[in-house]
Amino acid sequence: MDKHLILLAHHQELYRSLLVDFYNRQQDFQVIADTGDGEEAVQLCKMLKPDLIFLDPYLTTCNGLKAARLIKQAWPDAKIIILAPSQDEDILFQALKQGVYGFLDTTLSPPELLKYTRGALNGESPLTPSLTVALIEGIHRLSKQVLRSRRKRVQNPMDSKNIAYYG
Repeated sequence: MDKHLILLAHHQELYRSLLVDFYNRQQDFQVIADTGDGEEAVQLCKMLKPDLIFLDPYLTTCNGLKAARLIKQAWPDAKIIILAPSQDEDILFQALKQGVYGFLDTTLSPPELLKYTRGALNGESPLTPSLTVALIEGIHRLSKQVLRSRRKRVQNPMDSKNIAYYG
């Protein structure tokens, strides 16, 4: 059986080493590199081309969101998963803007983490149910803001701010 290659980048050395050990004990995974540094993660991804990349948003020298953007620019097909606390919706939305493949909560149980990791390699976007709810709520908020903005323009089409909009 071929092993899926993983690059793990997390700022907390203990958490990172636990994840490395966890994945390396699985028959279908091998961690080929790990780091706590965002710039190093970008360079390692360019050199090693892992099947899956886990990034922490709080990496040193270059945070995980910037690292994700740089990796995607160099390698558009990269599968990047952000590992972060689920309560941080802002990071979730920023990560999705950078083109990451998924976002997982750092409090997942080992079986859940494996389920989402294997799913990602089979074409499923790894988002836990709580993160999916946060994403849907964020989209609803954004769509309401867009509708309010459009209604204002329709109510006052000759307002000087809207003349350029209407052409």
